[in-house]
This record gives sequence, C-alpha cells and structure tokens, in this order.
Amino acid sequence: MRALDLLAELQRTGRAATAEEQETLSGWPGWGALPRIFEPAPAELDNVSGADRAEREAAIRWTALDPPRQRLRELLSDTEWADARRNTLNAHYTDPSLAAAVWEGVQQLGFDGGHVLEPSSGSGIYIGLAPADTPVPVEMTGVEVEGRTAEMSRHPYPDATVITAGFEETAFTDPFDAVIGNVPYGRYQRYDRVYNSDLKLSIRDHFVLKSLSLTCPGGITALITSRFTLDSKDPAARERMYDLVGAVRLPAGAHQETAGTDVVTDVLYLRHRAEGEPQGDSWWPTATEQILPGHEEPVSVNDYFRAHPQYVLGELRARLGQFGPEPTVVGERDAAAGLAEATAAIAATARTAGLTHPGDRAGGGEPARPRPALATEYLTEGALGLDAHCRPTIVEDGTAVLLDIHPDQQERLVQLIGLKTRTLALYEAEANTTEPGETPQLTGTRTALREAYRTYRRKNPPPESRGSAVRSSRRKRRTAPHARACPRSPTSRRRTRPSRSSTTTPTRAPSSAWRRGTSGRALPPSRKSPT
Repeated sequence: MRALDLLAELQRTGRAATAEEQETLSGWPGWGALPRIFEPAPAELDNVSGADRAEREAAIRWTALDPPRQRLRELLSDTEWADARRNTLNAHYTDPSLAAAVWEGVQQLGFDGGHVLEPSSGSGIYIGLAPADTPVPVEMTGVEVEGRTAEMSRHPYPDATVITAGFEETAFTDPFDAVIGNVPYGRYQRYDRVYNSDLKLSIRDHFVLKSLSLTCPGGITALITSRFTLDSKDPAARERMYDLVGAVRLPAGAHQETAGTDVVTDVLYLRHRAEGEPQGDSWWPTATEQILPGHEEPVSVNDYFRAHPQYVLGELRARLGQFGPEPTVVGERDAAAGLAEATAAIAATARTAGLTHPGDRAGGGEPARPRPALATEYLTEGALGLDAHCRPTIVEDGTAVLLDIHPDQQERLVQLIGLKTRTLALYEAEANTTEPGETPQLTGTRTALREAYRTYRRKNPPPESRGSAVRSSRRKRRTAPHARACPRSPTSRRRTRPSRSSTTTPTRAPSSAWRRGTSGRALPPSRKSPT
C-alpha cells in the first residue's frame, strides 16, 4: 500500500521520485502477492456462528484485509480494480537473486551489451539489475500489461522504455540483442496476429516463441517459465524453439518468498539460430513418462533432464498436484547459487559448440543502431513495406526484412507499396477526423494519393489501355484529312450496320434486364429507352 500511495502522490504532483522513493517503488511485489484482497466476501461472513472452523477462519482472514481493501478501492477505478484482480494470475515476480544469476548467465553466453527486451517487465526487476560494465551500454525496453505496475516501474528506471500493453499486441521495428525475463505461467491463450493466430499456444509458450523471434540472429533469450513448457506431452511448440542452449530446473518454492507460489519452473537459455546455421539438438523437444519417487503413477519429464540430471537443482520427485500426479523438485529454496553454477557449466559447453552470442561489436561506445521502436501498426506476416532507403521489405516472423526482387520489377513494386501506404494514411485520417466534412488535412492527403496514382498509371498503363491507345491511333489515321480526300474505290466494300428494323435477334439484352460487369456484380438496367 505504501508503493500505491506514493505512486498516487507522484501522479498528482507530477514530480520525480527521490532515491528513497525509488527504492519503495522498486519493491512493489505486484498484484500476484495480493489475491485474497480481491476475493469476494465469503458467504459464512453473515453466519459465522453456524460455520465450521475452516469457514470461520476464512471469514476472519477476509475481514482482517478490509482496511487495505477499502483504501485500494479509493485508489483504483472500477476498470483498474478489474484489471488488477485479473493480473493476480500472472503477477509473480522473480527473486532478485535469481534474476541476477540469469543476467550473469546471459553475459557468460557472450552478450556484451546492446538493446534488451523484458517481455513481461512487472516492477522492473530485470531492468534494475541490468549490467553496467558491458563494453556497449545496455538499453532496456519493457512491456507490461497492467497500467499501475508499468507506471510504478518508470519512476525507478527513467532511462528505460516501458510500454503499457499486452505482449500479444506489440510489434517492434527491429530485433533486440537479447531478451530476458519471467513469462506468465498460465495455460490460457492470447490471440496474436503473427505468433498465435490459431490460438494453439498457451500464454507461456507464446511468450517464449515470440521473444525468441524478436531476438536478432545469434542473440540469446533467457526466460523463466513453467515446467510445462518442457514437460508437456505435445512437442509442437518446442519444435519451433530453435535452438536450446541449456535449461536449469529450479526447486519448488524458489519463488515462494517473492511471489508466494511453489510452482516448479525452468530457466531456458535459447539462441536465435542464424540463417545457414545447422539445426541444433533435435532430441530435447521430446518428453517421456517415467515413474519418480513419491508417486506410483508415471509423470511426463523432458528428456533433456534425463540426459543432464546435474541441471536439476534438487531431487526430481512426483507429487499429487491440482490436475493429478506431476513432477516436482525437492531442494534448497535459495537456488541462486545453484543456478549460477549450472549456468556457468552450460555456457562453457555452449562456447565449445559455438552457440554463444556473436558479440561482433568491437570496442565500446553506443549501440550500433537505434533502440527498437514500437511499430505504429502490427506487422502482419507477409506484409510488404519500405525501409528508410525506400527498398521493398516483407514481414517474416514479425520482423521486416529486405525483399529479394528482380531489379526490373523493383521500381513498380515501390510505387505500389507507396500507394498502399498513402491509402492507409487516408483511411486513418478519415477515422481520426472529428470535424464534419472535408478538412485541409484530408484534402492534402487525398490530393497526394490522387497524384501518386496518376503518376503510377502514366508509367504503368494497364494492357487494355495500351490496346485502346493503338486502336485510337488507327482511327485517327483513317480520319486524317488526306484519307478523307481520297475517293473510295468502286470495288471497295463498305461495312454496314443492320437497321433497327432488322428482324435478326438483337444481341443486346432488353433494357429491363440486369447486366453483369466484369467483376460479377449486378449492374443497373440500361437507361436507354427500348425501341
């Protein structure tokens, strides 16, 4: 509540947070630590005397949270309250010691600075722990769906870019050098036009795959995700995660103190395979059932941990979970030291296999390219566009890349893409105009589109237009003065038109009939009077 009250004051006064206030804001635990405060009043609250012991205790716990609940209702609107309540499912933040160990692993895999994305940034734990000793400065970009949490992370880290949006709604102009973070663990789906249009990916796998796609070739993606990403029986999502550098399974309870959950999680180190590189290990996407200590029924465990048991930070056992038997890890809750040791071994193996970050920026200084910006429109897969040098591009895996096209066709394609861009700009201007009728902006946009279209038609007339031009030229030659002066040969035949009184069947449909155009649409009846 201290962090929420402080944020409200900063928003009201418009001032920047002090160093002490930044510490308070950076310690925001997220809505995931407060699920009980959003629970409705238990039915037993009105009849405590007739309830059993468990029901009475639940009613007492709910009543004890009433003061902060009332204060929170004063700070949040109805919409914000609903968003915060919905966010309790996924707002489980990483322990800072674990986040620091993940950052260390990314550096050991060759990352030497540049642009980094945190796809579910929360309170900004990974942003705050970004290394400051890299040859190239680290520039962080975060995406956070919950507005209050996103605003809270902007005050402690003013140099970072934090975008308030769902990750499924975001697209960027350029890839990142690395992606790091802790993804949502749910089984539900989020629609993404590029990465999850068929809604076959759970939100956790969607985050992993999209993060990997937003990493530059050779770049490292390091994410903490639910064990289901590796252990699910269906390997379809894993088969698209190229390539796995290594994985570490954390013990149950590693997130208990920070997030209040004992879910079993994995730290995945993935590398975006560059074009032309051979495919990495193909056996790790497989998960097989095995019987573990603790339960007699088999459970599904990824084959990677069977081959690398040293990367399981504890004893792999089975337990009875919410949906039946499931694997768990019994080990020390303080897993940061074990994670650092396992990651160092993974990085050593990756360097031998050539699966590290390219690190091709010699020397220090600023990043070689601007920070990836949020695309103004979502890049649809296969969409054509133009880059800063007016070269044709095509969207592949959510990123615009140069299109390989024959030089003879490039100029025409550039013109067509320009027409599309101007047309979309006109639609957007019309949609955003509140004034009635035509405005100077609409007139200018419409004129620019008209002139661009006329220029294109002059340079690229359609085939039928070229044929019409030839026929027109022939008619002009037949009706030239010298042609009219020449007497017609007596033997020449003259083309005649049948008279209207002819009894032949007319080829033109009656005026009351509906004609059809070349597009197949019905055209109105002819306006000529029947004769």
